[in-house]
Amino acid sequence: MSSSKKLDELTELAMMLQLNEIKGVTIDEMCERLERPRRAIERMMEVLKDKFGGKLTYKIGEYDRKKHWSLKKGSMSFMINFSDSEIAKLEMLKNKAINEEEKKIISNIIDKIRVLNPAKSHKTDIDVLLESYGYAVMQQPKEIIKQDIMEKIALAILSQKKLKLDYKNSYGEEYQPIIEPYGIKISILGHYLIAKEEEKVKTFKICRIKSIESVDEYYCVPDDFNMQEYCNLSFGVYKDNVENVVLKFSESAAIDAMNYNFHPTQTFEPPEKDGSVIMKFQASGRYEIITELLKWRDGVEVVAPQILKEEYIQTVKQMYKKI
Repeated sequence: MSSSKKLDELTELAMMLQLNEIKGVTIDEMCERLERPRRAIERMMEVLKDKFGGKLTYKIGEYDRKKHWSLKKGSMSFMINFSDSEIAKLEMLKNKAINEEEKKIISNIIDKIRVLNPAKSHKTDIDVLLESYGYAVMQQPKEIIKQDIMEKIALAILSQKKLKLDYKNSYGEEYQPIIEPYGIKISILGHYLIAKEEEKVKTFKICRIKSIESVDEYYCVPDDFNMQEYCNLSFGVYKDNVENVVLKFSESAAIDAMNYNFHPTQTFEPPEKDGSVIMKFQASGRYEIITELLKWRDGVEVVAPQILKEEYIQTVKQMYKKI
C-alpha cells in the first residue's frame, strides 16, 4: 500500500474517532468502516497513540464491555479555516447530487470540515444560498492560488509533516525555508499560511509560494497554540506588537461603522452629541489598519495611538503627491 493511501486511512480513522467523541468507536467498527483486518487497524491505532498521546482515550462499553475509542475535541483541528460560505455551498452540492455515491463523497468532505472547524459547521451563509439562485452577486478581486500548492499544505497540516518552500517574500527576496505548518488564514487580502520557522511563528502569503515539497520529518503543534487566538491579535494577517487603537467615525459614517466588523475585540462608546462614535480595539498590523481606513475616506479619524495617526497622515500625503 502506498504511503499516500496509508495516510488517507489514518486521517479517516482519526476523523472517525473525533466525530464520535462521546460514544466512541470499537475496533470492530473501525474494521467495518475501513474494510481492513483487525491487525491492520491495531497497527494504525498504535500510530495514533504515538501521535496524539493522552488525547486518544477509551471507555468500556456498558453493555458490550468493549473498548470504545475516541479523540478529544480539537485534537485534529489543525487550524484550517473554512468559511461559512464554503460549508454552505458544499451542503447545497450534496443536496443536488444525482446519485448516492456523489452524496457520500460530499458528505465525507463536510465531515472533514466539521472536524477542522467544529464551531462553524452548523452555520448557514444566506449570501451563498441567494447567490446559488442568482439573487446575489459577489464581486471582489481574488488572487490566483495553485490547487496543488493548497493540497500539499492541507496534507502536511493533517499529517503534521514539515514542508520546504520555494518562497519570495514581500521584499522580492527568494529563499527556501523549512517550516512546520500550523494552519491557513483566509481574509479579503488573500490566503496565508501560518507556520513555524526557526522557533518563530510566521505568516507566508500562499500566492508567493513558487513550489513546495514535503520533508520526511514530523512535528507537533504546541498544546498552548490556538489558531483563532493567534489571528485575533492582528488586524489583518501579519502579527506584530499589539496596540490599543481608537478611531472616531463622523455622523455620516457612524451607522455603517457600527454595523461593520473591523476586529473581534472592537467596542463602541455611546454616540457623541454631534452624532459621531468612538470605536476601540486591540490589534497589530498598522499597514492593514491604514489600508482599511482609506476606504472610509474623510469619515474616520485616528485618535490613538499617535504612531498610527502619523503613519496614516503620511500615507495620505504620499498618495496626494502622486495626483
